[in-house]
Amino acid sequence: MEPLRPCIKRQKKHPKCRINNLSDDMLIAILSRLNFHEAARTSILSQRWRYLWKHTSCSLEFYNNKTYTTRRAERFITSVNQVLKLHQAASVEQFKVCFFCPVFSVAEEQHKRDRSIDAWIRFAIGKQVKVFELDLATKPRLVSPTTYSIPHVKKLLSISGGQLKLLTTLRTLKSVRFVGVKITQQVVHYLLSNCPLLEQLCISASNSLKKLVVSGSSPKLRSVEISRCENLMSMEVRAPSLVSLTYIGCFVQELFEEVPSLSELTIGGFYAYYFIMKAPMYSSNCSNLKRLKLEVSSEVSSLCKVIPDEFHQLCHLKKLELDITITFGDGLCFFIFLIKCAPHLSRLTIRLSFLPFFIGGIKRHAVRGYGILNDLFEEDMAKARAADRIAQEAMTFCHKCLKVVKLVGFIGSPSDYELALHLLRIAGSLKRLILCSDYADFDDLNEFWPRSTRKKAIRECADQLKANLSPRAELLTYGPGFSKRI
Repeated sequence: MEPLRPCIKRQKKHPKCRINNLSDDMLIAILSRLNFHEAARTSILSQRWRYLWKHTSCSLEFYNNKTYTTRRAERFITSVNQVLKLHQAASVEQFKVCFFCPVFSVAEEQHKRDRSIDAWIRFAIGKQVKVFELDLATKPRLVSPTTYSIPHVKKLLSISGGQLKLLTTLRTLKSVRFVGVKITQQVVHYLLSNCPLLEQLCISASNSLKKLVVSGSSPKLRSVEISRCENLMSMEVRAPSLVSLTYIGCFVQELFEEVPSLSELTIGGFYAYYFIMKAPMYSSNCSNLKRLKLEVSSEVSSLCKVIPDEFHQLCHLKKLELDITITFGDGLCFFIFLIKCAPHLSRLTIRLSFLPFFIGGIKRHAVRGYGILNDLFEEDMAKARAADRIAQEAMTFCHKCLKVVKLVGFIGSPSDYELALHLLRIAGSLKRLILCSDYADFDDLNEFWPRSTRKKAIRECADQLKANLSPRAELLTYGPGFSKRI
């Protein structure tokens, strides 16, 4: 018998990593196509890769919306400063810093924070960024009380290290966004006048901006957003190449005049009331709109009761978005007249938020069994239902182009059910009705519109709406409350 031979394991032939044969410049060019965090992770691969990320020109983006305490904000600011000290590339495509910046109680800490933000702006200017964003108010539903400001051009020049260096960067800047930064018309005018390639401008939550003029000094300006600037009293927009405009705030004189290319418009805040009820003031600038979004607050929706005699004829409008916040029990059919003004509308999206019913500061659930208060609630509910019926009767027509209707925040209340049902009546060519329920925004309703009641109402409303659908249309349902997709 022959002796057993030792078993020789097959050795797997691993292919050689050919990427290491590339030069450092080639590797840096590859890493520059990644985002900053992905590029930085490659530093653990080997000794050679350890410092390559420092020389990349990839976008630098820093984001943290949980810095609502000064300690967390200090940590975030320190981490950004450390990365910027290590970065050695000659240029950066995008530079974005977004965090919630609280007020520092100690003056020295406040000055230290301001110096850090100054250094960030100086870094962006030195790297000749094309996209710059400084957002100091990222905390949802909160406005940052930050005191950081750029009150005049002199400060901008002192931060950048001279006019020549600043102008060199401004000539390549394509997008700039300031949120929660005190900025003035003088600074905005300087930016617009010296940024020939600027395409996007956003200023939000700046309480020092009182007057704003956006003229044709930036020939490539395509998008402007001005929002939550509480002290803004006048605003003029004259930009022949402007395609998209967003304004969310109070009423201002002469919002936009010469905007022949405007095709996308977003209006919110109390200005939405004037846009809806004083339509003839803006009709000449809305004729070419293809997309319109209205953010209607509870204060505005409570005033929108009587359908205006005149409104824009939006003959080119294809998409309409309505973000509506109303008191629970108020009707929604008033807003259907907007559909009638857009004969070629093909897609409608409505996002709903409901607030508890209040009587003199008392929630609706607290008035049950309290005699006259309960009667007041029932009386107001009856008035709301009557107004909704009047709106339905006034808006009886057939829309031949509306194909898709999407209701987000559907809770099966009489308001959203009547709205959906009336939309089915008028949309003769409807192909798809989409209902999305979302409980996250309705915690205040749980006290008198519990989730169990809501689930039952959602299912019943979905069944009734399906029964009223035409054979050519389908009903899609998403979110909690729906037992399954219908």
